[in-house]
Amino acid sequence: MIFAGFKPLRSACLVALVLAPALSGCAIFDRRWPEAGGGGYGEYMELTNPRAQALDERLAGFVARDAKRFAAAELDEASMLFVRIKRELAAEHPEDAEINMDRLDELADRMEKRLIKARK
Repeated sequence: MIFAGFKPLRSACLVALVLAPALSGCAIFDRRWPEAGGGGYGEYMELTNPRAQALDERLAGFVARDAKRFAAAELDEASMLFVRIKRELAAEHPEDAEINMDRLDELADRMEKRLIKARK
């Protein structure tokens, strides 16, 4: 046999034969990946948790009330925290999501106070 003296080469060839079809499968399926930093499955999954839905509506209300102008840092932090919550719910980690929803509630209350103060 030609490869009898080349055990490492034979092993490398076998690995390549096994991995090539597996890696080519990534290119075969037409899957649209989000832009870099644009999220993944958790960000696009439909929310079924009622508390998360309420928080989503509350954040949308802040944006409508010009929170980008009066509470920009808090709105940015709240948005990132909400993405984390969605990822935790998608990964089926409800306990972690509940903890972060509590944190988001506190942050939303602070934003509410800041917006009320800015409107006076």
